[in-house]
Amino acid sequence: FLFLLLPLLPLPLPLPLPLLPLLLLLTQGQSVSQPEHFVSIQEGQPILLPCIYETAYLSPTLYWYEQLPHQGPQLMLSNYDFANKETEKHKKGFSPKAGGKFFNLTKTSAELRDSAVYFCILSGTVT
Repeated sequence: FLFLLLPLLPLPLPLPLPLLPLLLLLTQGQSVSQPEHFVSIQEGQPILLPCIYETAYLSPTLYWYEQLPHQGPQLMLSNYDFANKETEKHKKGFSPKAGGKFFNLTKTSAELRDSAVYFCILSGTVT
């Protein structure tokens, strides 16, 4: 079995008071949701890791990171790479499926080496 974690990213509390208004300003209207927080898949089965987002950004950039045990997160791919057809950056056979307000990560056949924590991150500029 593979164990794929899609963590909630809680904020460390308590936040210093001067940072709280800035944080609220920066995150207003922006959200990323990974509805599945824990996925268990048998080897050979397809993988679908959903990432749903809401944003005021006109051209948001979305990233998928993978974190293996005892290591820091590593960038797997972004929608910028995908739009520019830089498919060589897609790691370990994963591919993005993008549209509307989602940027899902998929793979046709799960491998044991896919056991990790996966993060979907949103970035962009409001204009």
